[in-house]
Amino acid sequence: MLQNLAQDIRTDVREDAHVTLNNIVATYAAIGVTITITGKLPEEKETANAFVSIIREAATNSVRHSHANLIQIVMTRQKANNICKRQITALPLAGQFILAPGLNGIKHRAEN
Repeated sequence: MLQNLAQDIRTDVREDAHVTLNNIVATYAAIGVTITITGKLPEEKETANAFVSIIREAATNSVRHSHANLIQIVMTRQKANNICKRQITALPLAGQFILAPGLNGIKHRAEN
């Protein structure tokens, strides 16, 4: 079961970003992590796919590094900018914060 869940999480964004996002939410729910989504994906396909990819990576990092059990995603559009924010409920951060490869990947996708 865990192997199937991990495969579902790693699957590339499909034709429909909405379907992929729903699958991510369902996959995390199966392991006891709630992901709430406020707002909607951008209409532009490429931007929507980027949001889903960022949300997937952010959720993975939240669970893996912070042991999150609640991940709140807020998507908004302000003027010409699409904005995606994440807030987690997790264990307190212990030790030094380091921008690891996953976070660098999120930063790179958001900038492009």
